[in-house]
Amino acid sequence: MIKYFGDWREPIGLNADIERHRAEEKKLRKKLEKAENDPDMPNREMYIRVYRNFLYLLELSKAEVVSKLGKD
Repeated sequence: MIKYFGDWREPIGLNADIERHRAEEKKLRKKLEKAENDPDMPNREMYIRVYRNFLYLLELSKAEVVSKLGKD
């Protein structure tokens, strides 16, 4: 099981969890876009790889949350 957000002390509803994933995805995509469009950014390639990896992990986590819908 992929847990992008780590362990949370209090469980939240699936809809709230999906919204949390969406908000984080929006932030990551914005950072990735900034890195991709700034050729003068120091360590640009590293940032792009890191943000893409974070986005991949987030998408895996989000898919697991979505797969729980309708199972309870």
